[in-house]
Amino acid sequence: MINNPNGGPKDIKEFIEEYTKICEQGFIKSHRKSDTGIGKTLEDLLGITENDIQGPDFADYELKARRINKDNSMVSLFTKAPDEKGANNKLRKEYGYKRNPDDKYNILHLTLEMGTSV
Repeated sequence: MINNPNGGPKDIKEFIEEYTKICEQGFIKSHRKSDTGIGKTLEDLLGITENDIQGPDFADYELKARRINKDNSMVSLFTKAPDEKGANNKLRKEYGYKRNPDDKYNILHLTLEMGTSV
């Protein structure tokens, strides 16, 4: 894997090892008071330098964190669409579905769920 110039784990195996150590610490006070404090704290603990680049946080991975008791909203990850012009529409038309029979267009949603244990 690529060693990210922002620091942090060099691959997913190292991330899992570091994340497990963080989980074993129990409650950790946020390093910032706002909602962004959760992500900032996790990045600090993983040794990832804060940045506002569009690329991944470490190796090929984008890190997302949030408060577990804040609300039930989902976290959306947006990725670059395939290079082919109109690829998103093709995917939506081919693999999407109509929420209601009288809907004009297909929709396409993908939900991945993951437990909190490693």
